Amino acid sequence: MERGFKSMLVMVALPLLLTACADMSLERPLPEEAPPPAVSADIIPPSPPDEPQPFPGKIAIITLSAAAGEEEYRSAVEVVQKYGGDKIVHRVWPEDNWAGREEMIEIASGIAADKDVKALIVNRAVWGTCEALDKLKETRDDVFIVLCEPEEEQSQVAESADLIFSADELAIAESIVRQAHKLGAKTFLYYYYRRHGPPSMFRESMVEECTKLGLDWVEFDAFDSVMHVETDGAGTSYTFDLKLAQSFIAQDIAEKVAQYGKDTAFYAEFLGYEQQTPLLETVLDAGAVLIQPQSLSALYTQGAADYAVRWINGEVSREGLDLTALRQCLEDHAGVRVNTRIYDWKTFPTYWVTEDEFTYPNWILIMEEWSASQPKC
Repeated sequence: MERGFKSMLVMVALPLLLTACADMSLERPLPEEAPPPAVSADIIPPSPPDEPQPFPGKIAIITLSAAAGEEEYRSAVEVVQKYGGDKIVHRVWPEDNWAGREEMIEIASGIAADKDVKALIVNRAVWGTCEALDKLKETRDDVFIVLCEPEEEQSQVAESADLIFSADELAIAESIVRQAHKLGAKTFLYYYYRRHGPPSMFRESMVEECTKLGLDWVEFDAFDSVMHVETDGAGTSYTFDLKLAQSFIAQDIAEKVAQYGKDTAFYAEFLGYEQQTPLLETVLDAGAVLIQPQSLSALYTQGAADYAVRWINGEVSREGLDLTALRQCLEDHAGVRVNTRIYDWKTFPTYWVTEDEFTYPNWILIMEEWSASQPKC
């Protein structure tokens, strides 16, 4: 049954591209008879850089700290560099969002107090975000709100924002394994958190695809950054050790590459965002098979910022999302085709499900698939 929430989860199918490196040295030009390198039809040639589009007011961005989520933090810094520090307000969530609820509310209240802020992007929307936004909305109903990778109950999230980004994980499950296979992987290594409960549909789809393609499937319980959980009359609190979690994943991947070989692809479902960057860096340094990360944090921030500028300037409707314009904003940063679809009960039951049937017309899931035909240097 259709729900007309203010928010929208749109699922984006985003091809991210895998390649064999091509030697592109200028000192050794290709011979005249050599054909031009093949380029995938999915790849969009980069357009020349333009001057950032002017807009009245400001855009606020809240990210994780550099220690807790380096990619999210960097993506906001890049937006600041593009539009200028006078146009972009960058704030950081506390590293322990469970103990820092009051601080989160203060951050949101401070943004609300700045009447020049016309849009807010939260990357990522950790637990406590909806409560903080409730405080913001007490005084502001004119702010365009974007949430990235929300963690809270889905209907609550849907009512809290105008646009929501998440990964289209069911759609990418088989694609991830196929791309690993194209890159020569013989083993698919999967990390998970034991506290997340029984195997997900996402994992089951990957296991099935590995069996079809003849890849060996191995999985390991990752070191959990949540060190201690305590529940009392005031609620539940968590204690984190981010540095230890980051050290574990870097050391463990190096050991796994030595054990299983460089023809091993690594993937982590729901692995803490603080561990995603060391995971990718270690796999790359070890020469193993690098496939897409769990989330597209940089794309979320940059695409949302460009769309927010159009919204502020009145170039897109304020009554709903302009999917064509949104797709263009994403493709400008992704360099590949982006497909979108509406999040409903048939798409991906990972989030907290409170209804048998639902449709969130503002919620977008993103998939990226690397193509082996794209030259990479």
